[in-house]
Amino acid sequence: MLIIDIIFIVITFYIVTKLFKSKNLKVARVIALLIPIEILLLIFNLFTSHKYLLLVLIIYIIIIIVLGKKFYLDIKIKEIKIENNKVTNKIRMLYIADFQYDKANNNFNIKAFENLISIIEEQDYDLILFGGDYYNYEKNHDQFIKHFKRLIHEYSYAVMGNHDEKWKENIINTFESLGVHSLENKAATVTIKGNKIQIIGVEDLWRANPNLELFDQNKETLNILLSHNPDFIDDITQKNIDLILSGHYHNAQVNFFPKFGLARIISKYIYGSFFVNGMQLYVTSGVGGSFMRGPLSSYIRWFSRPEIVIIEFDKSTNKK
Repeated sequence: MLIIDIIFIVITFYIVTKLFKSKNLKVARVIALLIPIEILLLIFNLFTSHKYLLLVLIIYIIIIIVLGKKFYLDIKIKEIKIENNKVTNKIRMLYIADFQYDKANNNFNIKAFENLISIIEEQDYDLILFGGDYYNYEKNHDQFIKHFKRLIHEYSYAVMGNHDEKWKENIINTFESLGVHSLENKAATVTIKGNKIQIIGVEDLWRANPNLELFDQNKETLNILLSHNPDFIDDITQKNIDLILSGHYHNAQVNFFPKFGLARIISKYIYGSFFVNGMQLYVTSGVGGSFMRGPLSSYIRWFSRPEIVIIEFDKSTNKK
């Protein structure tokens, strides 16, 4: 019986994800209501047939909630070093995505944001890239910007995520006024330390229409693509993209065991480095996020450490 309950949860989750990807958002939200009901049914069946097993599960969940709050603030620095013959001088890019430090209209995790800022202030980098999903509720726009503007660098570029779509015009206008270049199906070329770099940004795959038509496929330019949703890589036919940076999945945010979370049935690009059709993709676990929504949501992470990504490009040592 328990196996059947688990199978139903997984199937429902999979269907909801497919509906989101196909942009059937209203249907997806209605069917998603079945998931908490199915989970409650699973717990009830577990209680009636395996009381000791249920006790272990409850204790484990309490541990996750208590320690997960601590791990939420335990941000790591993920460094990626790439050799590329388009680079003449070493350059360091800082990439962060999935802030979402609010879990309700009036709940904003100032402590977590301040922790992020203090860590970034200690880093050495030449430009900063923002990967989308800035906050969950529009009411928290001013609170977010109050902290976010302290992260702005001389060279700052951003794309929007699925959580930003409803109010992205407000975010983009604010970003532009602060000096952050928003790249929604746009590209910007900049020269830093003698390196010609093209930063390309696309709209969110789930909520908008990502398009690379304006991408200048210059073989001499270092081309960096920002796509909030990593699944977009399967739709790319262009060449000469040197690195794709994504986020979106938070490395499942809460994995009951290492690399074991429901988000992993949604996509094969949940976290880490991937090489697809000659392109390199890195999917970050993000810096924040809230687990679930509404009154049951929480600022926790479990087997999903938040991270800041620093990509260091240097000239190739290959003499061929």
